[in-house]
Formats: sequence, C-alpha cells, structure tokens
Amino acid sequence: MLPLLLSVLSSAAVTIAAPTDPVSAGTLYWMTNDPTGNILVTAPITANGSVGEISVIPSGGLGEHGDSFGVDSIFSQGPIAVHEATGRLAILNPGSDTVSMFQLSASTFPQAIGNPVLTYGDFPNSAVFNDAGDVLCVLNSGVNSRVQCFFVDDAGLLTVSSSVPYQLYNQTSNRPQGPSGTGGTVRFTPDEDFLLVTTKGIIGELDHYPGFITVFPMIAPGIVSDEPTIVTIPPPAGIEFSLTPIKDAKAFVGADLATGMSVYDYSKGWDKTVIHELVIPGAVANCWSSYSTATGNYYFSDIGAGFINEVTLAEDLTPSLVNSYDVGIYAGADESVVANVGDSQFLYVLLQNTTSVAALRLDGPGNASVVEIVDWRAPVEALGHAVGTC
Repeated sequence: MLPLLLSVLSSAAVTIAAPTDPVSAGTLYWMTNDPTGNILVTAPITANGSVGEISVIPSGGLGEHGDSFGVDSIFSQGPIAVHEATGRLAILNPGSDTVSMFQLSASTFPQAIGNPVLTYGDFPNSAVFNDAGDVLCVLNSGVNSRVQCFFVDDAGLLTVSSSVPYQLYNQTSNRPQGPSGTGGTVRFTPDEDFLLVTTKGIIGELDHYPGFITVFPMIAPGIVSDEPTIVTIPPPAGIEFSLTPIKDAKAFVGADLATGMSVYDYSKGWDKTVIHELVIPGAVANCWSSYSTATGNYYFSDIGAGFINEVTLAEDLTPSLVNSYDVGIYAGADESVVANVGDSQFLYVLLQNTTSVAALRLDGPGNASVVEIVDWRAPVEALGHAVGTC
C-alpha cells in the first residue's frame, strides 16, 4: 500500500464567505491533482465544525505529480485561491499549465467562468488574489519559471497584465524535481507594495545553494517590476515552502522543511530583513502554515512527523514552540486553513497519505484537540473520479 499512498495528490483551501446553506460555517475546497483530470472537491463546514457531504466538479484541466520521493505533489502552498468578497475561486492545473476560474454562490454549486486559461509557464503550483479581487498572480515552478499576473474583470474572466521570471535551482526538465530547488508560494505583502516568491534551497547543499525570497515591487495593480530584491535565507534553514503574514507587523512567518519555521521581519526594508529561525524538536518536514485570530498563534503542518506545531511570537517577533498535536505519523499532514465556526475556531488539515481531512478545535493558546478525521477518497471515487493513482 505504501507506493499508492505516496502517490496521493491533493491540496486545500477554504472560504467562509459563501456558505452553501444556512447552517454552514463555510466551505472547504481542495483538489485531486489527478493527471487524468483535476477535480475540485468541496465540503461544507457544519454548524458544529464537522466536515459535511463531499461534492466534486471537474476543473477542466489536468493534474501532475512533480518528481519527488514524498507525498507533496506540487511542492507548494496555495494551488487554490479564494476571494471571499467576490466569491471567486481559482484552481491551478499543473498538468495542463492552466488556471480555472469558478464563481461561488450560497445557492448553487460552483460555476465555471469561461475556459481554463494558460499560465504562460510550466507547472503552476501557487496562486494569490489581491485584496480587491481584480488581480490574480500565478507561480509557475517548472523549466519556464515565472510569475504570471492577470487582470480579473467584473465577470471573473482573466486577461494578461504582466509576467516576470524568477530563479529556481537545477530545473532542467518538466515535470520539476523537488522539493529542492522549486518554487514554494506566491504572496502579496498586506499593503500590496510587493509580491513575494519563495525558492527552496538544495537539501544537503544549503551553503552553496541557499533558499531565498524574491521580492518584486508592484508598479501598479497587476503590474510587477522586473527588478526584484533577493532575500537569502541563511543555513541551516532554507527549504522554505509557505508565507503567512504576521498581524500588525511588516513580517511573515514561513514553514521551513530544514528547521521548522522562520520569521522574516522587513520593517527596516527588504534589503535589511531580519530572520528569526526556530528549530522545532523532532521536526521532519514542516511545509505549511496558518494563523488563528482566536489564539494569536501560528500552526505548522509537519508532513513527515505527523504533527501540527503551534508557535507563538514575542514582541520582538522571536518565535517559540507552544505545543504539538499528533494527527498520525503516517497521515501526511499537509495544507491547513482556519475557519470561524460560531464562537469557536477550527483548524482543518488535509492529510495526504490517508486521503482525509482532520478538524482540530482551537480552544485557546496551547490547547487544540483533534475532533474529527474524515476520509474523502471513497466519496470522490464513488462519484466516478480518480484520486491521484499515478
């Protein structure tokens, strides 16, 4: 069974803006990333925080598993982007190098907006909307590695706005080989003055091939400068997957496979970025990060160790470990999202190896508990769709 489990391909996102029914607290979205046809999977969050009935809709594109020894199929955070105010959802199709747009609604199933659009690069693996929802930027992480941005019109259709290349390591053929040397995520700074891209260093060779963040100035909405600043991540860190903004600070946290996590403080300018690294005891591969407004803490998924690691930040942004929560050493803890459910907050974590979703109730700082783990493979296959068995 192990080879089959290691080929599971999926990624997650969540929105809470368009509940599908009056008792729903929002909807979870993830994708199968299957090479025979990428499928958008949806499940409502019920009033008590449990995961509701699973539904599916073809994305119109193809999935693809990068060349990797692990279960993380696309080496990134954020292959699905949701803009809550407009109800728009973008899903990437790494196997066909396209992005598909959907309109979300409280009363109907997600509706496709036009046809899938080329991302003008290879292996798209991360996407982000701006705050207004009228710009979408896509990270391509194959041989043709570039950030492709689009204008999003009032109907949700995409038109090209700008495109800039960025550097990877040792990517000479498609599909990309990783996680070393691949792109991790694309994110705007909260003021949208900059667009950030993470590139992972080479495992075992970080002194010569360090990880780094490429910081692109934004000339105007949708228009990216081709004169970036490079922020090098000093070893032993540098296998950077994710970026999550720190509330009320010019800083981000990021999950780092090499150490656990890091803080990137750019309050004095990107060329003077201060990096605080945290080595998490027992860490194997922390790759995804989320923030809870209820606890004020950050949550990192360790896909190798099977733990969700909770981290707090001091006033000077120095990180420290608060607690760790076991979701199963062979479960493959992957992308995570936080959602408000009544007066509570829940953390939902995609589990790659067990093709399931874990729901953790966040009862306070250092106090989370796994309340449910729901299999999603069987319902998706029962609806006639493959789940990444390449």
